[in-house]
Amino acid sequence: MKTRQPVGARAHLIPRRNRQLRSARRASIFLMTLICTMLISVIGLSAIFGVRAQRRIVNADVDLVRARAYAVSALELGLEQLTARSDWRTTLTPGTWVSDRSIGQGTYSITIADPADSDLANDADDPVRLTAYVSVHDSRYALQANVTPDNRAIEALRFAAHAASTVLTAGATLRANGGGLSSNIAITNGGTIQGDAEAGLVVNVAGTITGDRTNGTAAKDVPGSDVYDTYAARARSLPVTSLLERTVLSPNRNPFGLPSADGVYAISTNSDLVLRGVRIHGTLLVKLRSGARLTIDDSVLITPARSDYPALIVDGDATIGIHSRTKQLDEDDWSVNFNPPAAPYQGVANLNTNNAFPNEIQGLVLVTGGLTLEQTARVRGSVLVGNVLTVRGDNEIDYDATLYADPPEGFYDQFFHYTRGSLKQVAFPTD
Repeated sequence: MKTRQPVGARAHLIPRRNRQLRSARRASIFLMTLICTMLISVIGLSAIFGVRAQRRIVNADVDLVRARAYAVSALELGLEQLTARSDWRTTLTPGTWVSDRSIGQGTYSITIADPADSDLANDADDPVRLTAYVSVHDSRYALQANVTPDNRAIEALRFAAHAASTVLTAGATLRANGGGLSSNIAITNGGTIQGDAEAGLVVNVAGTITGDRTNGTAAKDVPGSDVYDTYAARARSLPVTSLLERTVLSPNRNPFGLPSADGVYAISTNSDLVLRGVRIHGTLLVKLRSGARLTIDDSVLITPARSDYPALIVDGDATIGIHSRTKQLDEDDWSVNFNPPAAPYQGVANLNTNNAFPNEIQGLVLVTGGLTLEQTARVRGSVLVGNVLTVRGDNEIDYDATLYADPPEGFYDQFFHYTRGSLKQVAFPTD
């Protein structure tokens, strides 16, 4: 049988239970507050981390956009350099051209290649492949394009003869057939000019000019020694100092040594040099010290072996004094076979000395110094003179318009444009 405690005996337990309930309630509230605080903290940290991650994503996107824009700019810089530097084909080699240069907030490198044959120097008309590699912070972008050369002939090639200085024709005749005569300064004509004549300052009309006369024309560039150097790098040197005569040169014939496949031969001398009794099927280069002179005497025939090469380049002063109208390059006169099997003339070769050939120069002639035309010299092509052109006798230049339409290397200004459809993103190399 259970005993009941008196009411008074249970009364003292009520406050204790209330205290326990209040303590439990406070603990529960504290726990809930702690949990809420932790949740708020986690949410806050998640938001912060999310913002940071989002910022990194946004920054990466911005950097990639910048890298892409910088790559376009880097290719444009490459195009400008190709246009500005005339020697880049001989001074650059395939591979890295520009390395880790600053651009905006990043850096760029450029590689250059020849997609045709991997040789930058062997053909001025080959396309070029440029690849720009750009880094902006952690973003990378590589852009590639082929660029094609666009050759524009120098304006001087629009004429049968052009002189960077004056033209003097005292009592002489110059027949500028088909192309006219031009000077950057003045034409002092005391003789006869058959054809048009124009000058930067004035064309003197004391003599006779059969064509139009124009004053105040723009100056035209005449190539200098750098063009000589371009072709000299491809030439066979000849051990000649003062006289070259009774000689035949061609891509397959060089009596002094190994022949040049393109028929390019060079003479460098400190003394006056005379050419006579010579047939050259190729390009002749002559470099003279200051004060020395080249004289082309009777009789010669110079024709380029390649249609895209000039016939004669003289780095210095020259006189062309051949009698084109009255004399030929006669084998009997010189006791030389001028069309042997290794150097046929217009496809014809033999082993005798019974033939005669024109006494003239066919093709483009460049003289970086002064040039004198005398006797009845004839050039079939164009003559460019870096100083004064002096005319004596009755000379003739039959202009060849193909020289302007398709100029030899070194006689054009070269520009570059993107080859259609070649601009594309490529893989960035891994470290």
